[in-house]
Amino acid sequence: MDKKDKTGSGLELLGSASRLSSALKNASALARFGRLEPRRGTLYSVPHETPIYRLRCYDVNKSRKTLTPVILVPPLMMSSDVFDVSKKISAVDYLTNQGFSVWLVDFGEPAEQEGGLHRDMSDHVVALNDAIEFVYAQQRKPVHLAGYCQGGIFCYLAVAYRKSRNIGSVITFAAPVNLYKNLLPGVSDETTLKVLETVGDAIPSSILPSAIPGWASKNLFRMLAPIKQLQSWVSLARMLDDRDAILKGEDQRSFMNDGFVAWPGPAMIEFMRQMLLGNRLIAGGCVIEGNTVSLTDITCPTLAIIGGQDTIARPRSCRGIVEASPNSDIYQLWLPNAGHLGVLVGGSAMKYSWSSVTNWLLWREGKADIPETIEVLDEVGSEDNETTEQDKNTAIAAAKAIFGMSKGFIDTAGDLFGSTKTSLQTLTDNYSSRLVRLSRLQHLDADSKVGFALSLEEQVNKSPDDTYFLYAGRAHTYADANTRVDNIVRGLISIGVRCGDHVGILMHARPSSLATSMAVNRLGAVGVLLRDKTQLGTELKLGEVQHLIADPENASAAVKSFSGKTYVLGGFGRS
Repeated sequence: MDKKDKTGSGLELLGSASRLSSALKNASALARFGRLEPRRGTLYSVPHETPIYRLRCYDVNKSRKTLTPVILVPPLMMSSDVFDVSKKISAVDYLTNQGFSVWLVDFGEPAEQEGGLHRDMSDHVVALNDAIEFVYAQQRKPVHLAGYCQGGIFCYLAVAYRKSRNIGSVITFAAPVNLYKNLLPGVSDETTLKVLETVGDAIPSSILPSAIPGWASKNLFRMLAPIKQLQSWVSLARMLDDRDAILKGEDQRSFMNDGFVAWPGPAMIEFMRQMLLGNRLIAGGCVIEGNTVSLTDITCPTLAIIGGQDTIARPRSCRGIVEASPNSDIYQLWLPNAGHLGVLVGGSAMKYSWSSVTNWLLWREGKADIPETIEVLDEVGSEDNETTEQDKNTAIAAAKAIFGMSKGFIDTAGDLFGSTKTSLQTLTDNYSSRLVRLSRLQHLDADSKVGFALSLEEQVNKSPDDTYFLYAGRAHTYADANTRVDNIVRGLISIGVRCGDHVGILMHARPSSLATSMAVNRLGAVGVLLRDKTQLGTELKLGEVQHLIADPENASAAVKSFSGKTYVLGGFGRS
């Protein structure tokens, strides 16, 4: 080997050693600190704060001109920095530069805040309503809301909660509305409900976690795209010796590691009950602070941004807003190649999503024409991604997802639900209680006590604060209903009703008629439900009615047709 070859080999070895040294140095920094350089987020102030949230304001220059206000709302389980991941793909920075007054609802890290893990869904909706009030008071212009995933659901509920007052428009990114279309695509809502009820009955509430920690949220999110996550790790390993290359994607990579926060247990359980089991956004309305909130009260324009490759918030689920909000003008931005996070974060999101949002806001303010990328959304099934390989093989996709999540579940079940021994014992107790119920059915006889009133009493002992039924915009709990029944029972006893007596009930369908029927049942009397005022005399005779209870609207007819005393109960059509 000549001198020139030796020199070249020496330089090559020196270069390899240098790269190895750089790789080790970078790997050490990443292992210790998670990143090479400190994060530099967009500057903001905090003009308003409550125990539930901090309201960030990115209008730090205090422009003399009144700007159009936009409030950004993050989902649970994810940091508010999802709207400000890095300088190049920062939604808050982009909107600020476009001349809007940008605000952000920061729910923080619940695990690090006093009482944070005890928050329920209502707390977040009411907090957003409070933020809207504050921003409107500052700007005196209709407020536009933009929420991602669950943050989008909060936007829908907050606008309905305040009946669209002082709202310019609602913008949602990957926000599912019809959850049944999200879980089992292609399966009827009725079948989905039966599956969810079966699964829900099989899982005792006593083993549900008090919260889902941030690390679990991160791992669950990763398991939804395991190949992409593996590619990210391999890519990082290949560039360990190149500091500049690492820095280019450091903010995004760091967010995917540290951008997840705990999901409070009460909020999770309420979401499961109202959204999953009840599908309340579509039917019946949600219960917020004891009141029913229906998306039919949304009257402001709505823009739904939907990703065609989104397996978490599927297109048909997001388009469920058409069914839920018939009084709103609804539009969509259809991104056929975007996934769940891709509709909000990344270069494509800045190019398509946020530029369209800017044009939408300008259009709503009368400063531009409607963007060409935005179209009217008038039906759930329009432009579904049914032709893609993903939707053609729904069963295969579901099986893969279940398999992937199962692996993570095996590793994390102990931490989430307690020790295996305790969980198995709880499951055993749960199924033992079911065997007891079956045994009760088997031994029913003529002397067994059964009835709606007894069932209500048993439910009160188990979950008194759960919602029993919704009526006239109000949620009635099991405890409320039971108290009302007990009060009516005392009244019935005071007028002489005894076990075996026939009690006529002439009332419109309302909570008081239901409570009266249960009170009669609890006394062991026979309830005679009367339905036809024109044949009331005949019905009273056939039913051998001894006591008659009527509401105010039917009191006059009752007095004319019944020879005995008529007792009036009810709230003049209200209760």
